[in-house]
Amino acid sequence: MPVPGYNPASTEDYSNNYGSIPNGIYPVMITQYEYKKTRAGGDMLALTVEIIDGQYKGRKIWENLNVVNSNEIAQNIAHSKLKGYFSAVGSDDSVEEGDLLRKPFGIKTKTKVNKEGYENTDIFILDSIPEAGEQAPIAASTIDDDSIPF
Repeated sequence: MPVPGYNPASTEDYSNNYGSIPNGIYPVMITQYEYKKTRAGGDMLALTVEIIDGQYKGRKIWENLNVVNSNEIAQNIAHSKLKGYFSAVGSDDSVEEGDLLRKPFGIKTKTKVNKEGYENTDIFILDSIPEAGEQAPIAASTIDDDSIPF
């Protein structure tokens, strides 16, 4: 019996859409957020960051921020990244996670392989991108590995 709805002639090849995106600068926006409990009982803000233009348009990157954590360093890192996100979308004084949604800004990414052999994409806030129509968004580009702090 044929697979319902499947037509190989009209099916697009998505083989290049998996895995980490190349190191670069990308125009993005946060499309979703959700609070989750950590294993240690803290609170994590899980963000979905979507690339909004260029070759990787539509690709998603997930960022988990330990906003309440018994490890002060982990919590401070999360708060620092969150401050960067608010600044990038032009909401420097905001504390409302909803103010992050659907506002374009730029990120730098760097992919690294962890000790188990899996790739992780680290996100660095770059700068805000003007509203659509005012100026062309930042194009994805290759960056020098030395410009990212790890």
